[in-house]
This record gives sequence, C-alpha cells and structure tokens, in this order.
Amino acid sequence: MTTPALSGREEVQIAVETSIGATGGALITVPVTSGSFSGEEHYENVRDMGRRGPDVMDFRSGRGVGWSEISWDGIVDEGNATRNAVVGTLLDNLLSSGGNASVARIGATAAYDHRLRLGTTKEYIRVRHRSFAESSIDRQFLDCRVSEMSFRWNAGEGAVEYSVTLVGQAPSAITVATVADHSGDHFMGWQGIVALPSGAVTRLISGEFNITRSAERFYGTQNLRTYSDIYLGPVEATCAMVLDYNVVTDIEDFRGFEASANQGEVSVQFNGGDGDAEGSEDGDSRRFAIGFPNASLGDAPAVLDNSNTNVRLGLTARAMHQAATGGADGIFSSSGNAATTDLTSPIEIQFVTLYTTTY
Repeated sequence: MTTPALSGREEVQIAVETSIGATGGALITVPVTSGSFSGEEHYENVRDMGRRGPDVMDFRSGRGVGWSEISWDGIVDEGNATRNAVVGTLLDNLLSSGGNASVARIGATAAYDHRLRLGTTKEYIRVRHRSFAESSIDRQFLDCRVSEMSFRWNAGEGAVEYSVTLVGQAPSAITVATVADHSGDHFMGWQGIVALPSGAVTRLISGEFNITRSAERFYGTQNLRTYSDIYLGPVEATCAMVLDYNVVTDIEDFRGFEASANQGEVSVQFNGGDGDAEGSEDGDSRRFAIGFPNASLGDAPAVLDNSNTNVRLGLTARAMHQAATGGADGIFSSSGNAATTDLTSPIEIQFVTLYTTTY
C-alpha cells in the first residue's frame, strides 16, 4: 500500500556556498509562508525554423542552457544564539557585504550589533526544497544569488514581512533531510521607529522597502548547460511610505528635495525583546533596522489621500550614493558601538541579536 503524501508539509533550507559549485556550508531552515515558494525551471529552447518546403514553422528543437528563478515570502525573525537571522544571510548575499559586514558586542550583555552594507564580495547560496514529504520530488538549486528583496509592514497589522527572489542553476534531484529550526521571535509592525530628513516621526502607518539588482548569468563554451558565474548589477533601493498627514514638515521634506537640501536619512528600526531604544540596549534587546543614509524624496509624486477618516500622505524615497571623503556617518548605533563614520553604502542594515558571529 502506498503511503499518501502529506500535502501540507513543506521544508526550505539554504546554505552559504564558499565558491560556485560548492555544496558545503551549514544548512539553515527557512520558515516560508504557506504556498509562497516558487522554483521555476528554465531551459533555452533552440528551434530550427529553417524553411524547407512544408508549411510548418518548427522542424527541430534542441535544449540549450538552463537556470532557475526561486522566490518565497516569510516574516523577519531574530534568529537565536546558535544561528544568525535567515533574512540577514539573504541580505548579505544581495549586498555582497563580505568585508563590509561587522559585528560588535554591546557592552557586557548577551546582545550583538550586526551591520550589513554594500560591498564587493561575491557569494552564492544553495537552496533545498522538499514538499509533501516525498523524497522523490526533493530538489536542490546551486549557485544562487539574491537579485531582489522587499520588506513591508503596517503599524496596526501583523508582522514585518519579506519577499526574496534568487537566480540559480537548474535544479537537481536530492533527498532533503530535516535540519534544526533556529528561528526566533518575529518583529511586529507596531515596533517600528521611523526617521525622515526632517527628523523622527510617529505618524508612519505602513511602508515597503525594495532592494533590487539585475542578475546576469555568464555562460562559457565548456560543453555545459550550467552557467559559469553570475554577476549582479548596481543596487537600486526605494521605500514607499504612507503617513497620517497632520504635520506640514512631512510634505515639506518632499517639496524641498534637491542635491543640497532635504536629502538625508530615511530609516525604520523595529525594536523587539524589551524594546530598548537605539543606544540604550541591554541583553534582552533585539532589533531589525533598515534604511538609507542619504535619500531623496523626489522620486515620485506626493499623494494626499482623502478617502479615509484621516488624511494620508504617500511618499517615496530613493537611496542615493555619497562620496567616501566627507560622507555622512552611518544611521544606526548601539550602546558602546557608534555609527560607522564616512559611510559610502547607499543602504545600511542592522540586526541586534544573540548570535556572536558576523555574516
């Protein structure tokens, strides 16, 4: 008798590859939103369309090079003392952080301040997927790079959520064994503390950060259908926000944007644990923070929405480059760990967690 499949069961794991084609690295369980995982398998279909008499369009088809596009949704959690937060691993890959990733202990506490910034280190991720508890359909995607991530929240609803898209090799069959779950508590929308160029605001209702890089697959003539490498283009980062509009400085930030004025920090930090404010953390502190040190609010129209009981203002921020010499300081700090000076990254990420090792 055949054992029926458990249709609700699914498991996704990732591991950081030391080099392209490597299959080592510690596997990490990724909690994914039910039904959100997608692994599209692609092959170039090379068609022979040469005219040779019959009124037929296609005569032969040959399978060319292959690749995959993988995506899923999840919630941002803090990890635990054994493993960094999964979202940080994905962001580290997207930003090529490498040498621009850092970690510092916060005083004599059990909390550690992790920072991620744009770098030049090329890393890859291995993705494993099992569904329905049937090993015959388990699959693995090697040599993946993250090409897009988005983070969204609503102060009055639910958790801080994310979506991720990766490009990888065509999948191969594998038996996926269960690994330990090291996820921690997740961050909530109401925990957010927001800053705009005019200063901190308490009127942000909801928002979404988007970070995107083009992913270009490189194929060499090696009698292989797999790509030899994958390159990421420049980082493009934006943030869409909805505010309760009752203070004129919110729209003045938009009206005054230019190269020399009203360009500055746009960020949000979600304080978990005991909710300590930035710069006053203790061993119970947890944080996920994301922001642009130097942002312009002139990327899209300012929209006043009168369809609700309260008037709402929609603003869009775009991350800008800043020069290395004389550049602004980083936007995040912690107790005993100051903001990075002369920061050149257009985006900065901070995790305050129990885990001791850098990404």
